[in-house]
Amino acid sequence: KASLAKAEEENGAPCAAIELPDGRIVTGRTGKMMGACAGALMNALKEMANIPADLDLIAPVVIQPIQQLKTHNMGSKNPRLHPNELLVALAICAATNPLAKHALSQLDNLKGCEAHSTVIVTAADELTFKRLGLHLTQEPKYQTERLYHR
Repeated sequence: KASLAKAEEENGAPCAAIELPDGRIVTGRTGKMMGACAGALMNALKEMANIPADLDLIAPVVIQPIQQLKTHNMGSKNPRLHPNELLVALAICAATNPLAKHALSQLDNLKGCEAHSTVIVTAADELTFKRLGLHLTQEPKYQTERLYHR
């Protein structure tokens, strides 16, 4: 319900929600830098690590080359980071940023948590959530008119 409410706030933009072990719910939406699942994952890690939501753990100067690689070199039409890409970027930043390292240390706390997306997610997003032990449900709605993700 939280992800659907967030989607309504965002004029129907894809959103995701994760229920933390203590029952708190965090949300994420599709933005310029990352998709909804990646946003929800980042917000969950920050919340569990008591890091302010408005603090960037991954600088745009780290995200932009990844987006450039995805769109210009690898032929993707979607520049936004998926959860697996977000985690790699966060791990790189953790080498020099103690807050990023602390956020990353919260990953094991997500095992068994519930997550929900307002749209059908990519196979990569689904697999990452599964590997993290998150139980993901999805609305039966595609983000675009295309029937397949590429």
